[in-house]
Amino acid sequence: MKKLLICLLTSLCSSAFASNFYVGGQAGLIYDGLDASNNYSSAFQVLQEKGNPLAGRLFAGYEFNKYFSLEAGYLMTTSAKVSDIGFDNKEIAKFKIKEQIADITGKAKWYMGDKFFVYGKVGAAYINVRDDARTITYQVKDEKNKNINVLYGLGIGYDITDHVSTDISWTRYNGSHDAASDLIYGKFKPVLDFYSLSVTYKF
Repeated sequence: MKKLLICLLTSLCSSAFASNFYVGGQAGLIYDGLDASNNYSSAFQVLQEKGNPLAGRLFAGYEFNKYFSLEAGYLMTTSAKVSDIGFDNKEIAKFKIKEQIADITGKAKWYMGDKFFVYGKVGAAYINVRDDARTITYQVKDEKNKNINVLYGLGIGYDITDHVSTDISWTRYNGSHDAASDLIYGKFKPVLDFYSLSVTYKF
């Protein structure tokens, strides 16, 4: 009887502990600041971005309680394509930009009823930006800019079941040298806005 009771308590504690872990994935669009309002231009050249890249993020976390969790994630983007157009309307150079980001965040969650919730998050991110440039002379320059910076974001979600939830969110990854002119001089460390839909599974 004593052994049975110990086994039962151990099983219950293990189940309660395991149920606090979760994993999930996010997918969406990421904006790198190379839009019309931030483009580098002069009498001789202008930068033009062709669309915004897609991004995906995998994450895992632990819920300490209903209101607070700690989460780690890894994000990758598709290539953003930017053209450097000269005064004669011909392409001087083209750039391909990709980001890889590892992050750790704290999340605070508030429930509005039984199923709907909102949350805020803040943390730190290791941002690796790869910038491949090809000039009109076909010279290739491969720049890698790395920095550690803050991130923060907001989201709203819904618990589909006790184990599965979904949410939409916005996350800001801060950078320093985020102007389009920094791209030309190999110093590009963009401010990134990630708009995403995610699915989370809690064990």
